[in-house]
Amino acid sequence: MNEQEWILSQNKDKRVVEPLRAVYYERAQIVEAVQGRSMYYLFFYKEQYVTAVQAKKIKYNSFIGRAFRHGLVCEAPHPLIDHLNGSGRFPASTYNSLLQHLSGKYTNQEQAYILTFLESFLPKKKLLQEIKTLFYEVRRQGKMFHSYRIIRLLMDFAPRHRFVKELSHDLQFQKFEEIYDLPAEQLWEKDPLYAEKYLFHNRDESLLSMLPSETRLEFTAFLLLLMQEKTIVPGQYESELASAFSPEERLRILEHAQGLVPEDREVEQLLFSGYLAAQRLNDAFLLTGGEEISLSSRERGMLEDILLSENPGLTSLPAWERFLREILKHGTEEETPLLEALIRNTLPHYSPGEIRGTFDSRTGVEAEELKEKLSFMEMWEEDLDRMEDLGTLYYEFDWKEKALECFQYASEMSPEKVGPVQWLAKIYKELGKEKEAASYRELEKQIRKLSL
Repeated sequence: MNEQEWILSQNKDKRVVEPLRAVYYERAQIVEAVQGRSMYYLFFYKEQYVTAVQAKKIKYNSFIGRAFRHGLVCEAPHPLIDHLNGSGRFPASTYNSLLQHLSGKYTNQEQAYILTFLESFLPKKKLLQEIKTLFYEVRRQGKMFHSYRIIRLLMDFAPRHRFVKELSHDLQFQKFEEIYDLPAEQLWEKDPLYAEKYLFHNRDESLLSMLPSETRLEFTAFLLLLMQEKTIVPGQYESELASAFSPEERLRILEHAQGLVPEDREVEQLLFSGYLAAQRLNDAFLLTGGEEISLSSRERGMLEDILLSENPGLTSLPAWERFLREILKHGTEEETPLLEALIRNTLPHYSPGEIRGTFDSRTGVEAEELKEKLSFMEMWEEDLDRMEDLGTLYYEFDWKEKALECFQYASEMSPEKVGPVQWLAKIYKELGKEKEAASYRELEKQIRKLSL
């Protein structure tokens, strides 16, 4: 993920702000950020930064108000926020410098649309006057359809304004009205900005194929909205997500999708597979809530390899039970190593009796031997005469710290015995504590001399 700072700058003034959330709405992306008690909104048009404003509140029916009600909202941290941060620096601009910036980069229609973003922060009359200027500039050039495209924006922005009403009924423009009844693909060719707005609000899946390849964030946000409304099959777009985001980012996006549609089994399955690939077994278990989930043979093999690794990062006994049940019901040559791994990883967190209970359904010589060892551990916990035996079992299951305690008790109870001291020297050496290991080797020599 992108971990760059978000720095708002104006002249020599620089402020590091913290993103809280972002919204993807139509062609706009808006990041809400804070510095102390100050709230800022950073505006992007088709994933390109435009400007930032400081605000105390937003108007309910303004562009930004509608965006946060009807758009795709992402809570930070989120890839759809992080990827908007290209350089880490976002210059704030005055109104006049913003107009100058827009005029050198966007069409008049796009400039008009971007200005509507600001209706919560600037007087609507002022914005409308600037959009009228953009309209007349195009009209003077004789570009009547391009003029009408701005009128269509104004019909959304200020539908009751007298100027807008007059233009929308002007006979010079009526011939263009039928264009806006065309199918989505044809409308996109004529007026892509309007078509995208229309398809966004009508949640037409065809928008995905029309979005240009460089707007992968828009694509993903709209995809999540479609998932939420159950109008698409998530796996259909798995390759697009994989090509646009890192595995970690893809997981975060799938987590977002799963939060939107927790009952969608396909999203759950994709997320589960992602957790396995990332070796996040606790998250995989929590995702299923302990319920069954089908795994492919490849996923079972991946799960088995993780569980048999030196540090699978899984200490939950119910999770181990759940995963082993899935593996063992299909058969494996690694049953005994898996059962031993279960004991090693859960023993520091559960009693031997609790662990032994998970073996009740297991049969076979190896399973019976493991159950017997757990029974001995349970019996010897309070038997000071069996501390050395208990220590060897803890060592066998790789809980060296607990084994040390047992051998120290055994050494104190029987200071003439060399066995516990040998174990202490061995374990301290394996733990990299050479000073302690050396002292116990010396103690071993002294015990042996006294026994002669």
